[in-house]
Amino acid sequence: GHGIVYADNDDLNDFDQDYSGNISYRMTPQLRVSAGAGYTVDNRRDRDIETTGLVLSTKERKRYNGSLSGEYFLTEKTAASLSYGYNQDDFDDPQEVDYKYHRSNLGFTHDLSEFFPRTVGRMNFGYSYYDSSDTTIDIYSGTLGLNWAITETFNLLADLGTRYTRSDFSVAQRHPFIPFIIITRKEKDHGWGAVGNVALSYRGEVTTASLSALKDVRPASGDRETTDRTSFLFKISRRFAEKFSAHLSGEYFLNKADAGELSR
Repeated sequence: GHGIVYADNDDLNDFDQDYSGNISYRMTPQLRVSAGAGYTVDNRRDRDIETTGLVLSTKERKRYNGSLSGEYFLTEKTAASLSYGYNQDDFDDPQEVDYKYHRSNLGFTHDLSEFFPRTVGRMNFGYSYYDSSDTTIDIYSGTLGLNWAITETFNLLADLGTRYTRSDFSVAQRHPFIPFIIITRKEKDHGWGAVGNVALSYRGEVTTASLSALKDVRPASGDRETTDRTSFLFKISRRFAEKFSAHLSGEYFLNKADAGELSR
């Protein structure tokens, strides 16, 4: 865990807790499996700033997460992977949105060096399920991509595709005949969109850098439920001596949720 103290806003001072563990085991020369779990208790307003770009309230959040994955080499050039991830957010405030998020993926990779030097083809099929008190969303996605070692120092990873979302959510409205009574009705909607992940990285002897872009439907903790998120990330690190290095990073996020598609 770690604590943070504010010079001018001591009411925001708090101590966050973070527990996690991971294990990986190669069962056979072709099969490798791994699992992980984590639990955090946090309060900081900027706790998600580096993953969603959103600022939250100071309400206490308990976050649970777990993952299972397996990778199997079908041939010398082809591999298949299957993964599952679980995330749950519980807030100590009824005004915030608690949710559960399940994410699974079936992926295939194939060495294309016979046709394109230093290139691995990629194919992924994903399914995600989001569940909160008044919203459920099914998300289906498919991408095609490649992992290309351009040179010994530059590498390009790209996955591009589409997604389909189907959502059920509750909408509160006034009673048509008794205006002071609020009623709740269920609405359904669906929609298509783009998903993708592109990352260009550089690894030199003393300098490493990366530039990446992501577009996908992801949960937004707090009162925002889910968003169609577009993000850009830049990182650079340089080692000046054996025990001295410097790091610089910058991020940009666009969180968008059209009314009626991803939530109310």
